[in-house]
Amino acid sequence: MVITRGRYWFHYIFDLDASTPTETILIPDQFDPLLPAESSTFSDIHVVMAINWDNDSAFLAFNLAVSFCLMNQPPPDPKAQGVQIWRVELALDDQRRGIGLKASHLASFPLEPSINRICCQSIRGSYIALTLLSDQHEDCQLTFVIDWNQANGDQMNYPRRFLHPPYGKQPDAIHILPGNKLFTIAHGGVMIFDYFSIPETHSLPPVDFTDATAMPLWRERGLGIDLGLRSPSISKPFVCSHSIRSSIRGRDTVHGVIIDYPYNEGPSEPLGRTVKLVEKLNVRKKVHGYYGFNKAIILSGRVGTYLFNYSWPDEENDDLSPVLLRSEGTSRFCEFGPFLDEQSGRVVIPADVTSIPKARHDRMEVWDFSLLVK
Repeated sequence: MVITRGRYWFHYIFDLDASTPTETILIPDQFDPLLPAESSTFSDIHVVMAINWDNDSAFLAFNLAVSFCLMNQPPPDPKAQGVQIWRVELALDDQRRGIGLKASHLASFPLEPSINRICCQSIRGSYIALTLLSDQHEDCQLTFVIDWNQANGDQMNYPRRFLHPPYGKQPDAIHILPGNKLFTIAHGGVMIFDYFSIPETHSLPPVDFTDATAMPLWRERGLGIDLGLRSPSISKPFVCSHSIRSSIRGRDTVHGVIIDYPYNEGPSEPLGRTVKLVEKLNVRKKVHGYYGFNKAIILSGRVGTYLFNYSWPDEENDDLSPVLLRSEGTSRFCEFGPFLDEQSGRVVIPADVTSIPKARHDRMEVWDFSLLVK
């Protein structure tokens, strides 16, 4: 689930400004033809999405990467495990007023049947980065950077760059940065790679392959990043005027990563540095959270749901105290989320998975906290 910069989220789209939000399907029959005849879509298919915003467009527009694989059985069709790239744009009426979103297909390519799961992904321009889980491999997580224009088609022998460092081989999040760089966050620390320095290959590595194919240009350890950190505990990269920034939740600290941009690629200056944005974060470790540029939201089970701010060293923010949005009173178990839109002032909370089965997949709560942040 993703909140866009406007009012919509998908694959079902809801206008959150409407008095009664009604779902609209963005891409009809996207997965149904690829699944077995006897299939439960929610249990059998694993889907991961990523967005690349088009900041040069006069209207809302972005490229959407959708990667999917079957969880419990060999794929019945080679296309049942793969990656789709879509162009999503604002749909306009005759008066050039926005009336919704429309999607057009750009590219697609298959994934090998041995792939069990998509762990994380990122898209920027014509490149997509994927970390894939393959239980057959000794090093079971495999990270690739792929030009989706070149990979477009039905064949599996498309060119790809296999990024396999000597440490941090199981990233919790990956982000393609400008200038052919890949930013990874793992238990071994945060790292930046030049993926153009890696030769192209056309297949998965041998199952016993464990050698390093890339060394990081920069690495920072000691951030208290736990193995298995939830990806929403890591913000997307924010490209600022002279830097690229990201916030990361450690055990009890929110760290900020500052990467000077244009990059410092000489030997005298480090490529990046880390700062502390919030210290002694007094919440339970196993919580659902979402971290943005200056704000984060934490859903802490029985305790409550909190919104809090943080500022970067070159900013001023007088109010850093957490705001209680809601006292839960009872434990709330969610499969994912919450999600935060810093610009519109909205939070989307998924349904409690202990509720009825239909509500697990269909019910969402949208909270508007714009009065608290404006």
